[in-house]
Amino acid sequence: MGPPVNLLCVATMTHPIATTTSNSISIPVEQMGPPGIVTHLHVVPEFENDRQSNEKRLKDLTPRIFRVTARLAKNNEVQPSINFSFDEGSGDSLFSTPDDVAYFQVETVGGKFFFYPNSERRLSTVRLDCTARSGEEARRFFHRIVGPALDHLAYVANTPLHIVQVSVFDELHQISSTEILCPYPIVALNQGLGKVPALLAPVYAMYREAVNATSPFYKFFCFYKILEGLLKSLPGKLHSEARAKGVALPPLQAKVPHYADIPSDQESYVGKSITRFFDEFLTNKFRNSMAHFISDEGAVLNVNEMEEMERYSAVVQIADLCCREVISHFEVCIESLEQRHT
Repeated sequence: MGPPVNLLCVATMTHPIATTTSNSISIPVEQMGPPGIVTHLHVVPEFENDRQSNEKRLKDLTPRIFRVTARLAKNNEVQPSINFSFDEGSGDSLFSTPDDVAYFQVETVGGKFFFYPNSERRLSTVRLDCTARSGEEARRFFHRIVGPALDHLAYVANTPLHIVQVSVFDELHQISSTEILCPYPIVALNQGLGKVPALLAPVYAMYREAVNATSPFYKFFCFYKILEGLLKSLPGKLHSEARAKGVALPPLQAKVPHYADIPSDQESYVGKSITRFFDEFLTNKFRNSMAHFISDEGAVLNVNEMEEMERYSAVVQIADLCCREVISHFEVCIESLEQRHT
């Protein structure tokens, strides 16, 4: 087929965001997706006289060979650049290997996979070759087959084991895909940081915990606990203080906001009360699964399953936006109480 003429970068299999004729490309942060949200980038090579469209190759569902490679790390590091085709020794971990071992082969019911060490003889990458109908299906196979082995290894050794990048290579179409946590942009700091209300100090702390988190499950949990505290506990305390001071606090009228590409199950709540959304949607569909681990129907929450990762990733942005709406309301309430006090 020969070398590619162009490399086309596509975000979440929807639209091209950049094209290049070199081996590297710069992508504006704002084109990668909402910050803190997991997304997928695909590099599609364009060949001369290739009659298949890029979209057709991306959406091809015929069974074919995929290579899935995960890069390990000692912690959840943030990389300044994304390397789709990292080599076997580019990762790191807290697990050492014998000097004479080139790789470890692991046999499971679902298939076999390989661990590779780096130059320091520590586990570096994990590779799975599989037959699948798409890169997404290959990634699901990886988490389903390799995930339990990594979980058990971390448990037996009582040692953390981080996967910081998973890349998928389509052998037939030569398409490379990788999942990334969309970066936050650089923010200009103004002259003053403003006053921090003591009542909201735990809220700001939990919010920072959420935006620092890389797990969609933990992100959701942090945002949920913020909303729970603000919607269920804080109003009574503030209204008691307001009655004692003779202050009329503004009513909570925060509505579920709209955002680009909002899922249909969330869109039906846009413009409705955040309290209702919290009770009906966030609590019933997400919080209960996390809190009880096993649902009323007997289903177990497996954080290694791609379906669960994607389900919680899809709700993180709306939970974040709702938090900011409700926090803004209570900032106004506290300011009203403090003004009356002075």
